[in-house]
Amino acid sequence: MKLNLNKNKRYILGCSFGPDSMALFYLLLNGNYDFVVCNIDYNYREGSVEETEGIRRVCEEKNVPFYTKNVQFSPIFHNFEAWARKIRYDFFKEIGSKLGIYNILVAHQQDDLIETYFMQKKRGSFVTFFGLKKRYKIGDFYIIRPLLNYRKIDLKNYCDKHGYSYILDPTNLDDNYLRNYYRNEIVLKLNKDERKKIINEIKEENLKNKLSIEKAEKVVKNHKYIVVEEASKLSIEELYISIIKLLENFEIRTEFSKKSVNELFKNIKNFKKWEVKIDEENYLLKDEKYITVINKKFNYSFEFDEQNYQNNYFKLNLNELIKKYGKHEKFVVNPAETASFYEISGFKKKINRIFIDWKMPPTLRKRWPGIFDEKGNLLYIPRYRSNLKYNDKSLLKFKENVLFSITK
Repeated sequence: MKLNLNKNKRYILGCSFGPDSMALFYLLLNGNYDFVVCNIDYNYREGSVEETEGIRRVCEEKNVPFYTKNVQFSPIFHNFEAWARKIRYDFFKEIGSKLGIYNILVAHQQDDLIETYFMQKKRGSFVTFFGLKKRYKIGDFYIIRPLLNYRKIDLKNYCDKHGYSYILDPTNLDDNYLRNYYRNEIVLKLNKDERKKIINEIKEENLKNKLSIEKAEKVVKNHKYIVVEEASKLSIEELYISIIKLLENFEIRTEFSKKSVNELFKNIKNFKKWEVKIDEENYLLKDEKYITVINKKFNYSFEFDEQNYQNNYFKLNLNELIKKYGKHEKFVVNPAETASFYEISGFKKKINRIFIDWKMPPTLRKRWPGIFDEKGNLLYIPRYRSNLKYNDKSLLKFKENVLFSITK
């Protein structure tokens, strides 16, 4: 049993104290790979503290850097797996950013792959990929699953043969969880030929998906928006894939419900606003022009002066600004809606009312820029027009679609 990984790279190992994780730990250790261990104690069940301490002891004995995070699970999180996944990968990325490590290893194995496939088929939802990918990217990080060719029993036997310690998770025996039912009642009972047949079936399903994925990726590209006109030419399956790809560009990894996709597909060719909640902070919004993700906490702030009058998003016309508003220590570009009112011809109007009067698409309203002075007073909002054009007297120049790239 060995790993096929690049020994010139450093790795983060996402590690529990189960046999899968510990097998991967020792395969890395015995293969002389450069890695650190990250562990999460979710406080979700009894014994979690002992498991974390068990991993800590092993790491100390083997001189492997160890990082852990203790979080408190609350019943308000109805989907434990989704909540835990977000906590887990946020922590991995936090540690990776500090250490300059951008490859994250997780110990999913062949049983996990087959269980995931069965659950995907059971739900009947659209998917971009059947089973589990060996490698995928989240932002600057690569998530790698090097054990997908091994069965869970192979990894357990490897630990037992060499006397490597581990703890079996007792919740894995509870068939009230759908995944555990597939694991215990179906996957563990598959013989070698049956496994091979299912693995080939998964490969065939992913080949069928390939053309739809390529078409959807052309619509999304690396952008954080989809143009509605382009989306209207997609099939419902292609639309689903494009939405998932869009969410991935926002580093949001989730399944999107079939009901929501059907609703979006029905609304894609009309001019009505449509939205659906993704999680506590994000929702997907479609208007007559764009489909994008809106974050409740979205904000940005860029300061400009005589030496610094442009960046990748905005270019200020300082001469015209000074003529109109006088000399300032600095000008600041923020979302215009962070101000409550804007004065036009001596009258104060609510920002949102102005946007409505300008017929600005809702997807742009949280992003639309304003120029503020150093005291936070809103001086100027560029007027929205469907075909924005600039001249020598334009105070603020930018491309409309670049507003979707601002992610602060």
